[in-house]
Amino acid sequence: MSSDKKNTALAIVQKRHQKLKKNTRGITKPAIKRILDRAGVMVIVKDDVYPEVRSILDHFMEKVLHDATLLTQNAQRTTITREDIARSLKMNGRLIYG
Repeated sequence: MSSDKKNTALAIVQKRHQKLKKNTRGITKPAIKRILDRAGVMVIVKDDVYPEVRSILDHFMEKVLHDATLLTQNAQRTTITREDIARSLKMNGRLIYG
């Protein structure tokens, strides 16, 4: 095997096993304002709220996706289905219909 093929194979393996970064900056201020609006918040007093909401959402999503991944692995599948997400939400105390 030539060195070019080895380097390409190594790059593919490294890319496949890459750790995902936390991309909570994608949750914008207007999106957080809409969430807080739905929750009944009238006035946002400080800008300290946004990082806190991002961290809470990140933690919640980690729990839900971890449980959904476990359900998928238990069923010996490679794709997470909406039923896995619904069961995961039910396991975390958030019942959803559909």
